[in-house]
Amino acid sequence: QTLEATITEALETYGKWPVSEADKPLRIKATSHKPASVVHARIGQPGTLREAATLAVTNHWAGKRSARNAKYVALAMVDFFEQRGVPDLDDLKSADIDAIIKHHRDLGNTASTINKVLGTIRIANDVALKRLPPLATVKVPVPHVSGPRAPKWWLKPEDHQRVAKALRDPLDGSLVTDTMFADLIDVIVYEGLRVEETLRLQPSMVIGLGTSKAWLHPPGTKTTDAENAIPVYPEAVAPLESAIARAKANGWRYLFPLRLRQASDRWNHVRDYLGGSDVKTATLKSLRRTFA
Repeated sequence: QTLEATITEALETYGKWPVSEADKPLRIKATSHKPASVVHARIGQPGTLREAATLAVTNHWAGKRSARNAKYVALAMVDFFEQRGVPDLDDLKSADIDAIIKHHRDLGNTASTINKVLGTIRIANDVALKRLPPLATVKVPVPHVSGPRAPKWWLKPEDHQRVAKALRDPLDGSLVTDTMFADLIDVIVYEGLRVEETLRLQPSMVIGLGTSKAWLHPPGTKTTDAENAIPVYPEAVAPLESAIARAKANGWRYLFPLRLRQASDRWNHVRDYLGGSDVKTATLKSLRRTFA
């Protein structure tokens, strides 16, 4: 029965049986709901893997902050397997998974990057299995790659004090005076907020400042649970008071009216000042690691 189905599909696609790599299809089929490794032997021909990855990009990752990167990684993964002559999920073998892992290791990518690629395979496979009719019948065994974890940078207390002084003291001259950015750094370091949450803080989100029951209601950026109130720690009182006074004086809606790119550009100057311009993990987001 399997052979009959394969022959039937070959006749519909190529108009002949058996099929060789030199044969050209009568039409390119975007999908195939049953195993047909012989039919899809031609390198580069699209199959169920591409359709499942496209559906995952459209549905699973839609609206998420990682959508753009996930789309790039997923489609690059599909291209790799299609070039190997394996366009269908049901035809993926462990040797194919091993090949893409080796490919990324040869490129010098870290285990974290490789696992992102492998994750797109899992998600595409899950999407394919949930379709009606399903785009795949097999749960592809995708491993998790382990590797040495590189030490991640964080802003040490003595460096934090140097940066705070340089940004607030016009006479220091080490950095361009930027009190607002100094306050932003302090709030992240002392409250542990995400950068995006800090940039969306409004004066009304700080309650009871100056009392023993000061609370912060940050705007969640991932889930509704992220919007739970957190205490205002003593070290964060002064920068929050400064930011609120500045926002009210200027009629600003936000305490730190900067776009993420603008904040990152300012941080790059600080990173250069600290001598960490060549450290990949010395990003603005690392300030939350400092809090931890």
